[in-house]
Amino acid sequence: MGFNPKAILDYRDVRHEQLPHVVRFSGGRSSALMALRLAQEGALHYDRGDIVLFANTTAEHPGTYEFARTVCNKIETQFGIPCLWYEGCAVEVATRTGYTRSRTFRLVLRREASDGDDPKKPGYRSRGEAFEEMASWTRLPSRWRRMCTTELKVRPGHDLVAEWLYEGPGPARQGHHRDVSLAPADVVAARYRGTLDRDDRETRLRVACAEPWARDEQDWQDFTSIDLKRSKVGPRGSADIWGRFGGAQQFVSVLGLRADEPERVKTAMWRSLIAEGAAGTHCRDRIQPPGELIYCPLSDLDITDQDVRSFWADQQYDLNIPTGAGNCVYCFLKGPAALARLAAQIDASDEWGNGRAEATPVDIRWWSRLEETYGRPSTTKEGRIGMFHDTNYGIILNQATDAKKLNGTGSESNGIELGVPCSCTD
Repeated sequence: MGFNPKAILDYRDVRHEQLPHVVRFSGGRSSALMALRLAQEGALHYDRGDIVLFANTTAEHPGTYEFARTVCNKIETQFGIPCLWYEGCAVEVATRTGYTRSRTFRLVLRREASDGDDPKKPGYRSRGEAFEEMASWTRLPSRWRRMCTTELKVRPGHDLVAEWLYEGPGPARQGHHRDVSLAPADVVAARYRGTLDRDDRETRLRVACAEPWARDEQDWQDFTSIDLKRSKVGPRGSADIWGRFGGAQQFVSVLGLRADEPERVKTAMWRSLIAEGAAGTHCRDRIQPPGELIYCPLSDLDITDQDVRSFWADQQYDLNIPTGAGNCVYCFLKGPAALARLAAQIDASDEWGNGRAEATPVDIRWWSRLEETYGRPSTTKEGRIGMFHDTNYGIILNQATDAKKLNGTGSESNGIELGVPCSCTD
């Protein structure tokens, strides 16, 4: 499967070629192929301000981290394009009603976090910390409210891009400068006016409120092997990619969506084109900055999943995760039956089973605990409402215990597909 370097990005406006390019690398095979080919064919340029981003939800499969590290190291060492990893987090900010938490991002190193990490240069987390923090502060995602990608990838990514485009030395400090939290769980719960019991609300908030209330300033250079010294480096700050104070600062955002994912491509392009043509200073889509110009080169080149698998079959390394798992192993969009089969498959495998702690997202028991802790009380039936309407991860876990029955066909990938179309675009 070959690529024509002149056609790998079919610009709908020739002026877009001069803009900084942001490659959204999800950690999967498709976006990895896209990022590598873009770099290999000369479609990415350091001097233009191009960058590759990997968003860590902290709930990825261990194999995803290994694969993403290998891909990013190769892009940096062979092609000279900086790759940055980041995580969504929340810091305390002042509002009219008092201090609360506002979502942002922090840069992380390509090694696992440890207790002795420098707060300015932390390793990546992999035990679902950011995912649970999101659930603690807001609510669980579900088929009807798919905010995991929005809260953990898209919005933090927009903040990162805005600071990167500003060409300062790195992200500025965010959060107040007090030496104690100003929005602890009991204070936030006292202002709560929802349907939950106040004590229940306070209990849920404890995980989020136990996280650091400020993010220290960070330097881009600490998180990439590429020498980022430039002739002009301004102060720390953010570019206006939202057009709040005039014309939005534009950049090209490249997504690894394939030709056999037409709905995802359609959603991404629709939001982008609406934002491009939005009148006034506000975009009609609250998560789509007018400055972001989206391109999907794999779709434009008619690259399908089979093409991607053929490409990686010829490489010296590949994404090493169980068949059907994907980066989001126990995503609720796969459906209860498929998740039960997947849980049985992973539990029956020694590949990631040895030494695997229960308290990690690669174990379905972690998801069951999350649902029990943060599910909403139901007014029509017993129990709590979680990520499904008529079942929960506890029931799916019980179904998965009979591995022989669930995997009776002998095919690991049998039935492990998305039960609901995925609309994630990063």
